[in-house]
Amino acid sequence: MSNIRNLRCLLLGFSLDETILATAIDGFHRSHRYEVIADAVACRRAGIGEAASYKSAVVKVISNFARIQESPVLIAASGRMAV
Repeated sequence: MSNIRNLRCLLLGFSLDETILATAIDGFHRSHRYEVIADAVACRRAGIGEAASYKSAVVKVISNFARIQESPVLIAASGRMAV
C-alpha cells in the first residue's frame, strides 16, 4: 500500500463490524487512506437491536478513520477517474 498512494482504495462487503472496521483503523494508523461505500456494506449482529441503527453506528465510528461515500457519488465520478 505504501507504494500505491495515488490509487483510490474502496472498502465494501459484508463484515462491516469486523473486517472493514479493522482495515480502516489499521490503514489509518499506517497513513493509508480508504473510502468506505456506506450503501455497499452490511453486518449481521444477532441479538443486538435493529440492524440499520447498528450499521449506522458502526459507519459513524469508521468515519473517524476513513472517508464515507455513497455508491451514486462513486458512480457519478467513475467517468472522471480510474477505480
